[in-house]
Amino acid sequence: MPPRRAGFQVATVHVAHGHLLNSFLSPLINHRGDAYGGDAERRVRLLLEMVAAVRQEWPDELPLFVQLSCTDWVPGGVAIEDTVALARRLAATGQVDLIDCSTAGNSPTQDIPSLHPGYQAPFAEAVRRGARIATSAVGLITTPELAAEVVANERADLVLVGRGDYRRAGRWFPVSCSGRAGPLTHRLARVAARR
Repeated sequence: MPPRRAGFQVATVHVAHGHLLNSFLSPLINHRGDAYGGDAERRVRLLLEMVAAVRQEWPDELPLFVQLSCTDWVPGGVAIEDTVALARRLAATGQVDLIDCSTAGNSPTQDIPSLHPGYQAPFAEAVRRGARIATSAVGLITTPELAAEVVANERADLVLVGRGDYRRAGRWFPVSCSGRAGPLTHRLARVAARR
């Protein structure tokens, strides 16, 4: 069944964590010699084509997100400057509503300096400010207070919670968060309204 007919309200193109589309973006992985490899312009080509194809099928009134690994955490790999430039291009197409900002996944030699709560939020902030597109923050955001801080200080437009954080005191995190961090429940509507 197509996602829209199944009732989905948001679609995400997953381009992170070393998965196929992500491997095209990273110079650590993409050693192709054709139109989809080499310089940054050619490495982003498949993603741009994929986003256009998805948007042809996904209703214009519904948000389309793109999840990116904002850095490979490896010298010579994708860096935040590359991601900001790509996010600018995606924003310019008018087809993408939000960049979901994650990191890593392309190399066993990645060196993440610190895995602390909210450690990936600065990437969402950099993309948000540098590309002027809505972003979501992820990565060890496990309390409603931290999620509220990220959104209230405009470091991201919303916070997405991974599967490991869904269960808190027998309740789903988004439910427990929405009661104490009111602005979080309205961000998705704001993103959709920007289209």
